[in-house]
Amino acid sequence: MASKFDLFGDFEPVKINSSMKFPLILVLDVSGSMTQRTPYGRKPKITELNEKVQILLEFVKADPKASQITDIAIVTFGGEVQVQAPFDNVKNVKFKPLRAYSSTPMGSAVNVALDMVNRRKKYYLDNGIEFYRPRIFLMSDGAATDQYEQAAKRCSNMVNNREVKMYPIWIGEGEYDYILKDFSPELEPKTIKSDQMYFEMFRSLSGSTSNPDDDPFDRWFKDEF
Repeated sequence: MASKFDLFGDFEPVKINSSMKFPLILVLDVSGSMTQRTPYGRKPKITELNEKVQILLEFVKADPKASQITDIAIVTFGGEVQVQAPFDNVKNVKFKPLRAYSSTPMGSAVNVALDMVNRRKKYYLDNGIEFYRPRIFLMSDGAATDQYEQAAKRCSNMVNNREVKMYPIWIGEGEYDYILKDFSPELEPKTIKSDQMYFEMFRSLSGSTSNPDDDPFDRWFKDEF
């Protein structure tokens, strides 16, 4: 039987510059609606999310290349914005299961994430550290409940200026995925439609941490597999 590392990490390795850092920030919706099941799911969405994030972190920590170059941060939004893990080398990131409750302050969460990205980039530049363009992984299943427009404009400007790459993931039902599009001028939100697609999303994301030049997650997101 394949281990969870085998299942998540079967991309062919490529030669990479291990001195270059790969900054990745997960911006995750933990609002009350995440306690619900999707039509395709057998578990609450928050349970699936906790399981997949934990496996992602374990895989990256176990991969010799990914563990050297990957700096990860985790921001959640549910009732309030919380920095679950500030930017650090993945080997130092400790993940505690997330709890879903309350409202969806998406704009505030993205603003916090952008501030963190800017501080991390300054740290790299001040210390002469090369880095890949930071990736923001924004996942939500509902409409923002705060005044998100300013944060969306700020994020879009940074994407257009090639300061960050934004990947909007929609895991809900209904008509609010257009809000995610406001944060992402380059890429349309990608909707998770099945358990297999959910799995492939995190599988390809884990592959990108060890092969950032090939970037399996970017290719998966653009349907290039």
